[in-house]
Formats: sequence, C-alpha cells, structure tokens
Amino acid sequence: MWGQSKLEIAVHAPVPKGKREITSYYGWPEELASWNWSGNEGTPLEVKLYSRAELVRLELNGEVIGEQSIDPAAGITASFAVPWRAGVLRASAFSSGQVIATRTLKTTGPAALLTLLPEVTRVVAARERLIYIPVEIRDRAGSLVPNAGHSLELALTGPVELMAFGSANPDIAPPLKDVHARAFRGRALVILRSTGTPGSARVSISSPGLASAEIALRVDELSP
Repeated sequence: MWGQSKLEIAVHAPVPKGKREITSYYGWPEELASWNWSGNEGTPLEVKLYSRAELVRLELNGEVIGEQSIDPAAGITASFAVPWRAGVLRASAFSSGQVIATRTLKTTGPAALLTLLPEVTRVVAARERLIYIPVEIRDRAGSLVPNAGHSLELALTGPVELMAFGSANPDIAPPLKDVHARAFRGRALVILRSTGTPGSARVSISSPGLASAEIALRVDELSP
C-alpha cells in the first residue's frame, strides 16, 4: 500500500462450515502468507495479490492459475480462487512485459525442529540491556511451519533473567514470565535481561516431538 513492496501474496483462511466471517470497520480478513491448508484438499481458497504492477500472474506447481491487470487508480488487489493442493504457489508481477517481483508460498513438511535467532549474542552487564530471541518452528528442510502451535519450554542458566516469553496469539494471555509458552503461526519470542553480572549464559527451548535448540550468550563487563 505504501510502496515498500512491489508484490505481496496472502491466502484467506478457510471459513469453517456453518460459519461466516464478520470484519469490523477497523478489522481485516484472516489472510495469511501460508500454503499449509491440509484437510482442505480441492477446496477453493481465495488468494490475494497486492501490487501496483501492470499485470500479476499466479501459478500453482508450475501451472498458471490466471493473470489479472492492475489499475492502481481502481485498487491494488487481484483475487484468484485456487482449489487447494500441496505444493508451491508462485506470484509474479510484470511491468512492460518484464518480471519485476515474485513471491512464493510453499507447503512445508511437518514440524521437526526448533530454531533460536538471537538479535545479539553479546551484551554488556548492565541492567538496562535486553536480549530479544525469536523462536521458530521449522520442518526438516529448514522452512518455517506457519501453522505450528506447539507448546514450548524454556531453560536458562547464567547471568540473565526472563522478562517475557510468549507469542502474538490474541486468544492466549499466559503469565509472560512463565518458562512455558505456546507458539503462534510457528513463532514465539523470548526477552531476557542482564542481571548486571558478567559471565556466560545458555538458553534452550524444547517441545515434545521436536529437536530442541540451544544458544550461548556472553555478558561482558562494563568498560571502566
């Protein structure tokens, strides 16, 4: 919408049978950057492409689903009905006949492992220092599993303390300083704080049935 991307793709989550979606004036439909919809084989799903390009194309497993022209004065959205089957959903944006952007959604394998992605691995031993550690659930190929919602357990050692552990799930409001949390759309977040004492720290995350993840952190002395 604001020109920061030439093309984006989103899939409307299937509405359960007998239900209907109600979107408030300031609300948004439940559209996700995911092609993990097992259980909906053959069900047409609404796929939206957002672009200011002259033309957009959508393909599933190499088969062209369709093309649509875009008139930014009339809107920046192209909509396609795509019967769901596992594979690779690929969107392309064209200008003057040339591809200017692509986006891909891929059906992942089952959740297999946890990954920790710390923003930093070294901090100074000051109480105002926070350490943000995103957590991701991935398949064996290393792809984020966007529909994973596994329970997670955190373990800490060393001169750090837990400030928050959770996810963005709006339906769950657990104590944020608990070492137990549940992932949302394949992700969670750990926020730690230095105790003010230098040393080494270790952070590990585990979940039943998944390979655990562990990282080392270094908390350095303050400069004299």
